[in-house]
Amino acid sequence: MLDRVGEVAFARNVDAGEITVPRTVRTETLTFLDTAMLLVLRQILLAREGEGRVIVGRDEVFEQLSAYRPADHDEKLFASRMNSSWMNMKNKLRVIHQAGAADDGERAEISPVLRLIVDADQVRQIEREYRRIAGGDAVGEGRPGDALETEADAADAADAADHAEEASA
Repeated sequence: MLDRVGEVAFARNVDAGEITVPRTVRTETLTFLDTAMLLVLRQILLAREGEGRVIVGRDEVFEQLSAYRPADHDEKLFASRMNSSWMNMKNKLRVIHQAGAADDGERAEISPVLRLIVDADQVRQIEREYRRIAGGDAVGEGRPGDALETEADAADAADAADHAEEASA
């Protein structure tokens, strides 16, 4: 995929419909918190799109995600999970990159490819799935902070992960 306007390119698996074709880009299943962080980063990117490089502080992202802390998780455990998700965004999905000379991990540039790899349709799919889980209609009774592992959850998360991983291929 090539976006000449945004000056970004990434690989995506071919959708050949009924025909089975080999997959060339690996996939990752995302946890609830990984997915929520990906959506927060995308929202920040879109809100600041006309500003050039979009630099974000880890604390800014963590603050937006604090609403997802389950009641049975203490602050330390939740902070550990958020740090893990932040590192996944940086090292596995590669949608954030070091900002500045010193990599203190506090500030990162959001990759412009994020708006392409997680498109509006995928955001709607994820929102529907979150609403379903929040309503207690999940096969595995998922809750925030747990991995999305029911059949429908895994499919939606895999779709989002497919596209996120394609950016790093």
